[in-house]
Amino acid sequence: MDTSEHRYGHSVDLATGAYLRPVRLFPSADGTWPLPENVVAFAPTVEPGPYQWLRLDAARQAWELVPDYRGVMLWDTGTATPLPNRLQLGDDLPEAVTVLPPLTIEPGAPLRNAWNAQAQAWELIPDYSGRPLWHKADGSVASPLPPGQPLPDGITDQAPPQPSQ
Repeated sequence: MDTSEHRYGHSVDLATGAYLRPVRLFPSADGTWPLPENVVAFAPTVEPGPYQWLRLDAARQAWELVPDYRGVMLWDTGTATPLPNRLQLGDDLPEAVTVLPPLTIEPGAPLRNAWNAQAQAWELIPDYSGRPLWHKADGSVASPLPPGQPLPDGITDQAPPQPSQ
């Protein structure tokens, strides 16, 4: 980015070491190109990927790629609920937390989001745990089912017809 007429440095956040942007430098009267405290002379040589950013190392000699989940929505993989994000530059995701939002479930659908740790993805599982259930054979009330258990053939979540009076 330097030209014969212009020179550039690369600014950092002094509190976090995070890369900010290139900045134009100006020569001093003696012909040197002084660097402000929050600027280094060398550019990053790699591009950050998803959920990564560049941070100046402690020796101020090189840029390092570090995790960056600041400002990202976080989800609890056990409950599929959002979590407050207090992560700082360089913090890894905690256990049981993901950046992937749960899958959309239509209102009234007997489904629940479950985290598949092996696939690192949400999947929908049956959930009749909060619904009244009946035996198809005689219309009697059936025991509740735990989440993840599909509706057995002899059980329904459709209420039996009410006797006419």
